[in-house]
Amino acid sequence: MNNLKASIAAALLKEGPQVETHAQRLRALAEKAVGMPVQATSAPQRGQTAKDAYHIVLPYPPSANHFKAVIIGSDGEPRMVKTKQARDYCKQVKAEVEWRFVNPLVGPLKIEMEVIRPTRSGDIDNYTKVCFDSLSGIAWVDDGQIVDMHVFFGPESRTDPKVILKIEAQSIVDRLRPVDN
Repeated sequence: MNNLKASIAAALLKEGPQVETHAQRLRALAEKAVGMPVQATSAPQRGQTAKDAYHIVLPYPPSANHFKAVIIGSDGEPRMVKTKQARDYCKQVKAEVEWRFVNPLVGPLKIEMEVIRPTRSGDIDNYTKVCFDSLSGIAWVDDGQIVDMHVFFGPESRTDPKVILKIEAQSIVDRLRPVDN
């Protein structure tokens, strides 16, 4: 995916006029990647609810410790690849979520993530990376678009572990913090 982004970015620089803003660059990259126009997230005004808010339930993810493995390539160099468990999880997420998004969202995003685990084990950051990587290219262009996130553990459930996500467009106004005088 990173090689694709790099080649798209290089092509954009060669092809046309300089893109002015980060959001325009992201949108141009997304349109090149999917080969069609993408939907933009609508930025809410302060105090309003985002128009593009999605509630998604994901299957319980594998641990980040089992998401990637090091292999030695034919050139003798080590490289990181997704494990079979990770590839299977990404396919499952894609099958369950892809129908909700005509195109990946573009622009800054705010995420609320509730992890409902079967037992009290595992660090909270192990779940974010796995889920966010599996949604890149489906729900958003890249997980680098996430500018605000709140992640927490919900009640345990041995019978129905899962991850519940709320994805919202985030405007610059919402990201401003008051300055103490």
